[in-house]
Amino acid sequence: MSGYILNKNILLQEAEAIALPENIISDISEYVDFLKNNGHEDFFAEILNDFLGGSGLLDYAEIPEKLQNFPQFELLFVTAALAAIPFAEERFRSKNIPLAILNEGLADIRIWCMDHVKNYGVPGLEWGKGLHWIFLRIFTGQVLRFGRLECNKSFAFTDIFVLKNRKSGKLQAVYNGDAALDKDGFVTGDTAGTVRHGERMKKLFSEIIAFPIREDGSVAEYTETFYPDEWEGFLSPSENVLSLHIPADGRLDFYECRASLRRMKEYYSSKGYEFKAFICGTWFLDPFMEKFAGSDSNMVQFRKLGLLLGPAGASNDVIYRVFGNAGLDSIKPKTGLQKKLIEYFAAGGVFRGGRIIIDPDNF
Repeated sequence: MSGYILNKNILLQEAEAIALPENIISDISEYVDFLKNNGHEDFFAEILNDFLGGSGLLDYAEIPEKLQNFPQFELLFVTAALAAIPFAEERFRSKNIPLAILNEGLADIRIWCMDHVKNYGVPGLEWGKGLHWIFLRIFTGQVLRFGRLECNKSFAFTDIFVLKNRKSGKLQAVYNGDAALDKDGFVTGDTAGTVRHGERMKKLFSEIIAFPIREDGSVAEYTETFYPDEWEGFLSPSENVLSLHIPADGRLDFYECRASLRRMKEYYSSKGYEFKAFICGTWFLDPFMEKFAGSDSNMVQFRKLGLLLGPAGASNDVIYRVFGNAGLDSIKPKTGLQKKLIEYFAAGGVFRGGRIIIDPDNF
C-alpha cells in the first residue's frame, strides 16, 4: 500500500490536475523523495489511513505531537490529500456519485493550500480548517460542488419561519426566536447592545402573528398578522434544505451561481432528496455590505438570488476572509474594501455577516 500511495508520478499528475502552481508541485516532488529516502513510507500510510477514517482528525483539537514534530508537516498534509484522491474516487463510486462532481470539489485542495501560503508563507493545509474540510467533507461526499457553488444536505434555520404569498409568490420571513436584539433589530450574540428581545411567533386559529423580517434582514419592532387565505407556509424550522458554500475561487458571477443552483436542484431531485430551500450564511451577506463593496459588486448582487435574513449573531469572520491571519493591526490595506473596513472597525463598527433563503422554484 505504502508504495502505491507514494507513487510520485501519480501524485504529481493529481497536483497538475487541480492546477497547483509549478513551484508547489516541485516542492511536493522533493518532499515525496524525502519521505521515501528516509524510510517514512509506513508512517505516511498510517497517517493517510487515520485521515481517511476520520479518527486521526476528529480525536484531536490540536495537531498531534507526532505530526507537529514531523518535518514540513504542512506539506505532509497536502501530499496526503493528493494520495487520498483514488480512495475518494472509490467512495464516490460506492455512493453512486459521479466522479465529475468529485473532480470539481478537488479544487478545494488548491484553494486551501493557497490560503495557507497567504497566511503562513508555505504550502499546506491548516489543521481544523482546510485539512478537515478536504478529508471530512469533500472526500466523504458530504459536500458536493456544482460549478461555482458547493452544498450539503442540512436543516432550516431554527429561529426563522418563512411564508409565501399565494398570489405573488413573494417570500416573507418572520422571526421565531427570543435572542437579544440591538437598536437596528439585529441579533447581538451577547447583551452588550441589547435594546429588546425577539419573540416567537404566535398562532391564533390559523393566523400567524409575528415580527416580520425587513428587506435588510433586521427584525421589525412591530408585529404583523398573516392570514391563511393570503399566505401559506414555505419553510419551517428544521425542514430539509441544501446549505450552500462559496469556494474562494475567483469571481462570484451571478449567472454562474444561478447555473449551480439549477444543477443542484436537478441532481438532488434525481436522487429523491426532497428539500424546501437553499440556505446560506456568510460574512459578505452583512446587511451593510453595500457600503463597503458597492451595489454593483458580485457579493452584493448575490443577495438577489433570494431573501436576505439577519445574522444569527455578530461575527468577525470578515477579518479572516478579507485580511487573513494577519488581522487588522499588521496589514497595509491593498484594496478599497480593506481600507474601508479598517476605518469602519477603527470607528467601533460591528460586522455581523448574514443569511439568505433561496426558493428552488426560481430555478
